[in-house]
Amino acid sequence: MNARTPLLKELLWFAGVLAATLAAMLVVSGSDVSLSLSLDGQREASFGWFIQHWGKRPVVVVAIAAAALLAHRPWRLRYPLWARAGASVAVQYLLHPALATNLLKLASGRPRPVHLGQDGLAFAPFYDFAPGLGDFSFPSGHVAIAMVLAPAALLLWREQRRVAAAGIGVSTLAWAAAMAYGRVQYGAHFPTDVAFSIGFGVALAPLSLRLGERWAARLGVVAGSRSQA
Repeated sequence: MNARTPLLKELLWFAGVLAATLAAMLVVSGSDVSLSLSLDGQREASFGWFIQHWGKRPVVVVAIAAAALLAHRPWRLRYPLWARAGASVAVQYLLHPALATNLLKLASGRPRPVHLGQDGLAFAPFYDFAPGLGDFSFPSGHVAIAMVLAPAALLLWREQRRVAAAGIGVSTLAWAAAMAYGRVQYGAHFPTDVAFSIGFGVALAPLSLRLGERWAARLGVVAGSRSQA
C-alpha cells in the first residue's frame, strides 16, 4: 500500500465530514434567531451557568494527566498506549480549541445571542464573516474542548480495545452535546456554533491521531510495545 494512502483517506474524511457539517448548518441556520430569542428567559438557568463555569474542568484534569504521562519518561514507556492517546489528545487540543476556534472567532466576528437585543436585529448568519477583535460567538470553544478525546477513542478502536473506545467515544459525544445545550441555553452560542464544533472535532480526529503518533514516536513510545519501564 502506498504510504500516502492513509493520509489521503484522512484528508478525504476531514473534507467529507466538514462538508456534511456545513450542509447541516445551512439547513438549521434559519432557526438560530428564533431559538435564541425563545431561550431569552432561561439565560440564568442552573445548567447553563454550570456549563459556563465548570464545563471545561473535566478536560483540564485529562490534559494535566496527559501532560504528566508524556513528560515522565518511565511512565510513557510503561504505558505506551495511553501515552499515544495523550499525545493525540494534546494535538487535538492545540489544533481545534486553541488554534482553529480562536482564529475562526476573530475571522467571523459573529455577535453572541445574548447581545442580539429583543428584536434580534444584530444577528449575523455563521457564513457572514466580519473580522474583528472581541468576544464572538462562532464557533464554540467549550464544545471544541469537549471533543478533544475523539482521537483517543479512534486510537483505542484501531488497537482492538473496542469497549474502551466505545466508552470514551460515547462519553465524548454525550459531554459535547451537554455542553452544546448548556451554551445555547446560556445565550453564549447559536445552534450552528455548537454544531460546527462537534463536526469539526469529529473531522479532525484522524489527523490529530496521525500527528500524535508521530510525536509519541519522537518521545520513544513504540506502537504495540508493552511495559518498558
